[in-house]
Amino acid sequence: IGAESKVMQKLQEHAGKMSEQLEFVKGSIVAAEDIRSHLDRYLDNLQAKKADLKANESASKRNKQELEALKQRLENEGKEVADVFKGELDEVIGKLATSERMLSHMHKYLGKVDAELQVVQEKLEVETYGRMELEELQRKLLQER
Repeated sequence: IGAESKVMQKLQEHAGKMSEQLEFVKGSIVAAEDIRSHLDRYLDNLQAKKADLKANESASKRNKQELEALKQRLENEGKEVADVFKGELDEVIGKLATSERMLSHMHKYLGKVDAELQVVQEKLEVETYGRMELEELQRKLLQER
C-alpha cells in the first residue's frame, strides 16, 4: 500500500507539473495571438501608407511631365521673346527641380516603407510558425494527460 501511495503521489506531482506547463503554453498562445493581431494592424497601416505614397508618386510624375512639357513650350517661346518670358521660364525650371527632388525623396521613403513592410511580414511569418508549434505542444501535453 505504501508503494501505491508513492506512485499516486508521483503521478499527482507529474500531473501538477503538466498542468503548469499547459497553463504556460496557453498563456504563450494568447500572447502570440496578441502579437499577431498587433502585427496585422501594423501591416495594414504600412500598406495604407504605401498606397498613399504610390498615389503621391503618380501625382508627382504627372506634375513632372506637365512641368517638362510646359518648360519645353516656354523655351520655344522664350527664343522668340526671351525678355518677356524669362521670369516665367525660371519659375517653371525651379518648380521642375523641386518636383524632381520631391520625387527622389518619395522614392527613398517608399524604399524604406517597402523594407519595413518586408520586416513586418517576416515577423508575422515567424510568429505564425511559433504559434503553430505552441499549439502542437499544447495538443501533445493534453494527449499525455
